[in-house]
Amino acid sequence: MKKLFVFAAIALAALVSCNKDKEVTKDDNAAGDITKVCLNEVCGVVGYKGIELYNAGDKECSLEGVTIFKNGEELACWTGTADDKIAAKGFFVIKGKKETTNIDAVANSVSTASFSPTKSLLLELKDADGKVLSTFDRGWKANGNAEVTLAVTVEDSYALTTDGGTTWKLKAITIGASNNNAADKGEIPTAVAQ
Repeated sequence: MKKLFVFAAIALAALVSCNKDKEVTKDDNAAGDITKVCLNEVCGVVGYKGIELYNAGDKECSLEGVTIFKNGEELACWTGTADDKIAAKGFFVIKGKKETTNIDAVANSVSTASFSPTKSLLLELKDADGKVLSTFDRGWKANGNAEVTLAVTVEDSYALTTDGGTTWKLKAITIGASNNNAADKGEIPTAVAQ
């Protein structure tokens, strides 16, 4: 009887240990936190027209069902698919529909909409449930929610000063790579041509 009890205790300990290992594996494969994904760079310059997302989280995220809306339109200008994933601390580049040059080397996906570097623009990144994760506003709210031409010509990117940060500035184009060491090109223009 004593041997049976010892054997049962060893078997139970092995089962608990095995289940514990499965839990660790499950956690390791868990989906990343989509709230850590943000708009990181917006470039309207020919050859680089695109939107860059950044994942500040420690795990890869699926972008399935994630959407980008432009200028308050009812239909998304881009929607993530099951194949669209963004690596931990990684970048995901969505190129403009008509782009065929420099951005091709870093693009992960194609957008269905384009935009101008000299027009006001509102972009909203939303999760699969429609919750806004991140926004980029280049003069849209200030202009009564109407697209207008800005008084400045831009040949650079609109980028967060640090990847995943909160402050937007004009920076040298780094689409598909870190903004952290990109040359600062000044403030985002807010003046509007009347």
